[in-house]
Parts: sequence; C-alpha cells; structure tokens
Amino acid sequence: MPPLSSLLLFFLFHLLLHSTTASAPPIPAIYVFGDSTVDPGNNNFVPAAFKANHYPYGMDYPGQIPTGRFSDGLIASDFISSSLGLKGAIPAYLDPAVTDGDLLTGVSFASGGSGLDDLTLKITHALGLPTQIGYFKEAVNRMERSVGKEKAAWTVENAMFLISVGTNDMVINYFDSPTRSLQYSPSRYSDFLLYRLRAVIQVIHSHLGKQVLYFLVYFFFFLNKLVQIGIMQEKVIHRIMTCIK
Repeated sequence: MPPLSSLLLFFLFHLLLHSTTASAPPIPAIYVFGDSTVDPGNNNFVPAAFKANHYPYGMDYPGQIPTGRFSDGLIASDFISSSLGLKGAIPAYLDPAVTDGDLLTGVSFASGGSGLDDLTLKITHALGLPTQIGYFKEAVNRMERSVGKEKAAWTVENAMFLISVGTNDMVINYFDSPTRSLQYSPSRYSDFLLYRLRAVIQVIHSHLGKQVLYFLVYFFFFLNKLVQIGIMQEKVIHRIMTCIK
C-alpha cells in the first residue's frame, strides 16, 4: 500500500487539476521556488556549492543534455506543468535564453541546496527563498513591460505557486552540522522551519492575494519531506494548516 504521504499528494494534485474546470479560471502559469528537487538549472549561473550541469545528470533528458536538473531526466515541476497543459519542461529563470514569453507560462526560481534556515544557505551558497521571490518580482516587471499590467496581473493571480523546500535544512544543516542540533530538538527545529515557511507564504499572499487552493501542492511537498525524515506527521499537518489561516 502506498504511504499516506503519496496518497495525499495524489489527492491534492487532482484537486488542483479540478480547479481548472469551468468553475474556475484555467491555470495559465506555474512559478516554482525551492531547492534541488525543482531547480531546472539556476545553479548553473550562481556560485552555489551544488551543480548538476554535468554527466550523468540528464542522461535520460531529451537529447541527453545535463541541463542543471538534479535528475537523470525531468523533475517534478516539469511533470506538473505538462499535466496542466502548459509546457513539457519549466525553464530556469536565470538562464539567459529565457524570454518574456516564457515567463507568461512559468519559470523556476529554485536553487539546489536552498533552505528556509539562513545557516543552510551559508553552507550551500544557494539562493534563499527571499532572493528567489526577489527574482519573481523582477519577472513580474518584465511581464508588465512586455504584455501590459492587466495581462501580467491576470497571469500571476491565476498561476500555481509550487515550493519544495526543507530537506537541506534537516539533512545538510541539522543532522550534519552541530549548531542547530545543539540549539533545537527535531520537533522544535521543525517549528522554526515552519515559522520561516509562514513568512514566505505571507510575502506571496501580501503581493498576490492568492487563493489557498493554489498552495496545496506547495504545502504538501514540504510536508512530504518532513514526514520522510521522521518528523511527527500529525504535528506538521497542524502547523502547516495554521500557515493558511
């Protein structure tokens, strides 16, 4: 039997697909934030500790090209974009080849090694969530100049926002570095991360007024990571739900 986390992800994703029916506007774009699980190559253009622009990465990607994805092929955000009928692969925002037209259907701002804890970023030198959100605001300005404020606003307001983050904070930071593990118990550290997560959500909410529905995949990716590494599932679910109140 599949684990509960997989069943919930299946349910939430299909709930998101259901939101594209006549009762709701279609999802015109997907904007992705987070770590290596959803980084399609932004780390190729920053001095981060982790890069995937070399073999064997990309050996199953079309053309067998190592794009910077931390995978042998496509990654989760690519599959979600394809399922929504947007495009087969989400490009990296920092790729100079990305056009204003690409921004209208979605890009990824994610950076391999990123996390919610500033100490994680000092270890990995990845782009933090505040920096990624800064690039998103820059992208919105580009869209406004390209197609006008009205169309840019409609695109952003109806887009899906996917964030996958948390693994590096626990695996690279908490369990590999003595600092946080001496300061916090695993449960307290999860609270610390969720506090940071809530701040990120509030920033996006304050600028976009997003409906809760479009954040469900985001919450679950974070939940899935914490459950897999042993954080108490019930407590995490409770904490996450307080973020959307």
